[in-house]
Amino acid sequence: MYVTVHWDGKILPTLNVRDSGIDRLPIVITSKNLDLLIGIPKLKNSTGYEQANAVHCALDDWGLLNIVQALCYDTTASNMGRLKGSCILLEQKLEKDLLYLPCRHHIYELILRGVFETKLPQVTLSPDIPIFKNFKKNWNNIDVSNTICGIDDVECCSALENYRNNILQFSRAMLRIGCFRDDYKELLELSIIFLNGDSDKKIKIHPPGAMHQARWMSRAIYCLKIYLYRKQYLLKTFEINAIRNICIFIIRFYLKAWFNCTEPSKAPNNDLNFIKELKLYEKEQPLIAKAALNKICNHLWYLTEETAALTFFDDTISTEIKKLMVVSLNNESTINPSKRFILSSSDIDKSFSEKTVASFCQKAV
Repeated sequence: MYVTVHWDGKILPTLNVRDSGIDRLPIVITSKNLDLLIGIPKLKNSTGYEQANAVHCALDDWGLLNIVQALCYDTTASNMGRLKGSCILLEQKLEKDLLYLPCRHHIYELILRGVFETKLPQVTLSPDIPIFKNFKKNWNNIDVSNTICGIDDVECCSALENYRNNILQFSRAMLRIGCFRDDYKELLELSIIFLNGDSDKKIKIHPPGAMHQARWMSRAIYCLKIYLYRKQYLLKTFEINAIRNICIFIIRFYLKAWFNCTEPSKAPNNDLNFIKELKLYEKEQPLIAKAALNKICNHLWYLTEETAALTFFDDTISTEIKKLMVVSLNNESTINPSKRFILSSSDIDKSFSEKTVASFCQKAV
């Protein structure tokens, strides 16, 4: 048996009203047919040392030290620092190498953040973004039943018409699966409305919700809503153009990537396809494509020799390609494989858009 340990720091209210909050570290272990919360210890601070010590103590209390094989965490410096990150410190405490499985949702939220910062720079200043804050204030003055689909716009139609049916099919399939958080479900529903896939008007559009600097999906939801009511909530020309471009990115690239990114076995191929699509998108929106490429390339360090092998369990990869991968296993590996794979966006040339998983399979020497 093996387990993967997950943790993510949270600031929670305290019983003492004089204190603003306290750092807590929810710690969860998962394995086959197992999903168990093993502790929510209080931390003095959120340093890598404090987190590593808390996780180690929880694992020790549950007698799990010998069967931990993988770590799942967000990609903050306190976790990923080369010398004092909690991952490195945990490996030292356990005296063994562990498989790094960084939170894929966290990575893709950073990608979305990069796109927002390119088109709407003010989003980095405060959770209360003026455009979104004013939209929320004016919500009661908006006729909720009078939406204008995004696909009705000429530019949106041109950018999305070849992808519309596939995205609608995907969104509806995800909604049938269910078991999503409310904001995940809302993103899918708004995407369907944006693509004029709710002709019967069965989907209810909810009032604008809370914004938080750590949750970039709320920005995506706000942008989609604003664009659906663009005739009732007037914006400056550059603002409406920026929101339109962000919406196109969300619908065309981000939606499927977000909901598929949590499967480790499919991550290498999904990320490869995501990069290829962004490279082609440079011809249409170079600033957005470059921002997204920079972010994902900064987080490809998870793609080590070990994690790349998870592709063997990807049912979207053909048997022929997997046979080539088996042949590649006969190649000599590095003595001490790196825990971080480094790829710069400048390394991605035009030929990259033609690559497949098979392109990275080499014959044995």
